[in-house]
Amino acid sequence: MGKAGGATSGIWRGTAEGGFIFMEVLIALPLLVMLLMGIMTLFFWCMRCYFINLADEELVQEVQGAFAQVMEDALRGEAIEQTGHKEQSFAIISKADPLGKHTSKEEKRSDGKFVITYGLHTMAGTKKLIRGDQLEAPLTGDHALARVTIEELWAEADGSCPGIYKLHIMGRSEVTQHAYTLESAVYLPGP
Repeated sequence: MGKAGGATSGIWRGTAEGGFIFMEVLIALPLLVMLLMGIMTLFFWCMRCYFINLADEELVQEVQGAFAQVMEDALRGEAIEQTGHKEQSFAIISKADPLGKHTSKEEKRSDGKFVITYGLHTMAGTKKLIRGDQLEAPLTGDHALARVTIEELWAEADGSCPGIYKLHIMGRSEVTQHAYTLESAVYLPGP
């Protein structure tokens, strides 16, 4: 009876099953590490795709929002003129509003008409679209995770059709380097 009571450890000694648990750990641990590395790689790849998508969505949103503001002002105007004091800038000349709803961002000329200027201004290494002289409130480029720089901005009269003005804006995401361009034309009958 002395031999049978405490001899359970002796059963495995000297047989083929002696290091079975140790072998399982040696095989399972590298597989577990590879599985965790695969999961981490997938997680970081998904996060990268999320931030790239966020940057591209912000690019589209900022360019569309700024262009909508330019188009709204242009549709209210009589003419669009290039301004010589800034690179890539123009002015929209508009009639006096009978309700007097012009904002402080618009300059009143001596003939009673209003001038709304749009131009590019470099702030902290990013070209931003500015309406009027509002340097502290640019229309683009203020998203922290997806900085957008405006590379092209112009408005020109169509030579073949009087009163037609072409408007163009192109922004580029500094995160993804993807570009987004919008173009349109407006008819301004003049004074």
